[in-house]
Order: sequence, then C-alpha cells, then structure tokens
Amino acid sequence: MKKDSYGRYIYSEDCKNHKKDWTLEDIRFCMRRDLTRNDIALALDRTCGAVVAMRQRIKRGDIKI
Repeated sequence: MKKDSYGRYIYSEDCKNHKKDWTLEDIRFCMRRDLTRNDIALALDRTCGAVVAMRQRIKRGDIKI
C-alpha cells in the first residue's frame, strides 16, 4: 500500500473517482511533473496506481492532448 506525502495510506474504496473516466482537466493535471504521484492522487481523489497508469498511457502516446 502506498502512502501520500503526509504519510497517509490511499485506498481505492476511499477515492470517489475510483474507476471513473478521466476528464481532460484531470489528465492535464496528471501531467504535471512538479507534483508527486501521491499529491496528484490526493488532489484528484484517485489512487496512486491510477495516476501511474495514466502517466504511462500519456508517455506511450495512448492519450492525445
């Protein structure tokens, strides 16, 4: 289980956007490199795994902005 930058665990059942579609605004926010994946997960109310997966999809070119 991953922890956020404040030492708290992030669980999928605690995230209201778990398994919901990503908005364009969420994707753009996810692309920010000045924030950690944990900070982005907290801000978007998603899991760290979801943020990592989206960043990988962006990097591979599966998501076009």
